Amino acid sequence: MSDSSSGSSFFAGFLIGAVVGAVLGIMFAPRPGRETRDLWRDRLGDVKLKAMDVVDEIRDEVEEVKDRAQSALESRKTGEGKAAKPA
Repeated sequence: MSDSSSGSSFFAGFLIGAVVGAVLGIMFAPRPGRETRDLWRDRLGDVKLKAMDVVDEIRDEVEEVKDRAQSALESRKTGEGKAAKPA
């Protein structure tokens, strides 16, 4: 489970770093206002796509954990049911 947790942390850190880097790069770039606004629009679109990818990956990880938990619960119920019956 620590592998999926560290993967999520990595992607979250990557996304935050990308946003901060894009903002700082655009703010300190010597460009006219129109070009800067166009660049902001393009970069924000990229960030949105990356964020959507991260959300999809997290959703997949949550679904996987949910499936494993349900499977473990079902096998535990099955095991307890067998143990409760006299031999």
